[in-house]
Amino acid sequence: MIQSKQRFFYTTSFLILLLLLSGTNYLNAQAQSSVNEISRDELRGLLERNVVPTSRAVETIGSPYLYGEFRSGVLTLFNGRETEPLMMNFNAYENRVEYQDERVVIAVPGERIRDFTFIHDGEPILFRKGFSARGLNEEDFVQILTEGAVTFIVKHDVSFQENVAAYGTATQRDEYISNERYYIHYQGETDRMRRLTQRNISRVPSSFQEQMEEYASTMRLDLSTPEGAASFFHHYNTLKRVEP
Repeated sequence: MIQSKQRFFYTTSFLILLLLLSGTNYLNAQAQSSVNEISRDELRGLLERNVVPTSRAVETIGSPYLYGEFRSGVLTLFNGRETEPLMMNFNAYENRVEYQDERVVIAVPGERIRDFTFIHDGEPILFRKGFSARGLNEEDFVQILTEGAVTFIVKHDVSFQENVAAYGTATQRDEYISNERYYIHYQGETDRMRRLTQRNISRVPSSFQEQMEEYASTMRLDLSTPEGAASFFHHYNTLKRVEP
């Protein structure tokens, strides 16, 4: 009888200890997950009503998306938490990010996102909002080409036209039309740059004029291209950072 009571006591004590340890591990896991990246399951739980329909009733030309295929990227939400890497794309027509989760595509409303980054060939491609100018409001996501004393940005704009007549046929189709608008954020103001030209680009910085002209000449920059303009402003920002 005494041995039975002892076995009962030891068994009960072991179960209580096991429960206490399980509870501690659970609390530790919860505390750890609160500071780490937000998981795919958590994100889907927040956005379960935002599944994007994939079927289209009519033939459509073009695409609302920035890229032809979904690619790896990370979202930073307004609570400061980052997602794990997702296969995602930017729907420029809707101004929102969409990501693939198994066999469905889920949309992330823009108001939930602080910024997002695509990783392409090992290089980050950053998108952010908060700029205001003609044809651009603070809720529009823009691509940051250079950031610093001069922030050079591009707005990927997509419009949609219905019942567009196809050339040479009587068939009518819907069409997405893509366009890019460039802006300069400088000295607290954001202004649209209607044309990328050497004159328009080179007159933006108010200092280091000689150094910038020499750099553009030495590097043979084509300032009429986004790549050339971005390199030009990146060099200017470097000079400003080391300015005494």
